[in-house]
Amino acid sequence: MDCFCAIWDFVTLAGIIKTIELGLTAFGCYVAWRALSTWREQVIDTPKIELAREIMESFYDMADIIKSTRRNLISFSPDFIRKHYSNDTLTDNQTGYLYRLYLIDSNSEKINKFHYLKNKARTVFSEDLMQHFLEVIRIINRIDSALREKASKEFDEDKEYTKMLNETIFKQKNDEINQKLEQIIKEVEYNLKPLYASKIITWHKIKG
Repeated sequence: MDCFCAIWDFVTLAGIIKTIELGLTAFGCYVAWRALSTWREQVIDTPKIELAREIMESFYDMADIIKSTRRNLISFSPDFIRKHYSNDTLTDNQTGYLYRLYLIDSNSEKINKFHYLKNKARTVFSEDLMQHFLEVIRIINRIDSALREKASKEFDEDKEYTKMLNETIFKQKNDEINQKLEQIIKEVEYNLKPLYASKIITWHKIKG
């Protein structure tokens, strides 16, 4: 009987040791998995999330620049524009176009960043995003070109061509440029926002 108890104690002890060993192994695997997950988040996921946030912010910047440049009513100083472009012979009409051009030029840092992010995004996102980058750049270049042309002369003889330039420069009813821009922003948001949505702080309104 004493012998049986000794054997039972040994088996039980061996089982406990084995269980502990298995537990330690499982714990080790868990620690390794957590370490790998943390590494992946820090090295792979976090840069991708940050890039998505930067790209979205840059698209918002471009939309703001385009919309502010194309506002129908705009306040500015003709004398400031004459001084800025070192040309005292500019008419008030010409300075109006040049002020809008100034709004684009003064945001060159943001526009350059947009170009930089376009190239950076090629390594992570699909060609569809590249097309949206290029479309926004085309819109800005189109507005820039129209403004330079209108500012270069006081009067236009070709009415149809003048209408086309004005539709590019000024916001219109059922505006083609704004519609295209809003569609681009909506699609880029739809694809990028989920990547950084968990980082957005929820805003709570105060009751009463």
